[in-house]
Amino acid sequence: MPWSFSHFLRLLGGLLLAASVLGFFAIPLVAYEAHHTGLDESYALVSFAIVAALLGTIFPLVAHFSVAANRDSGIQFSQLYAANIVGSAADSLLTGLVLLDWLSLREVSLFITF
Repeated sequence: MPWSFSHFLRLLGGLLLAASVLGFFAIPLVAYEAHHTGLDESYALVSFAIVAALLGTIFPLVAHFSVAANRDSGIQFSQLYAANIVGSAADSLLTGLVLLDWLSLREVSLFITF
């Protein structure tokens, strides 16, 4: 059975939600466990690897379902990839150069979270 657009959106939304929730709680949970149980760094590496794998799954899925298999698929994929790069760079620049001048680190973290 081929994937429909609604199946794709549910899968993408689930992956994004799981990665966001795990990413949000990964650092506090690792810090808590390290402080209270003396846990070593391997636990942190595994938890961050899971979050990175979930986040790294999203772009290939978007590329697979949004680029049609035709003559222009190379151009379409290149445009999608360029948009991803521009968005990532703009986000980093906006956060680092603009938001941190106006807001505290705590306020920026809360702003980015919501």
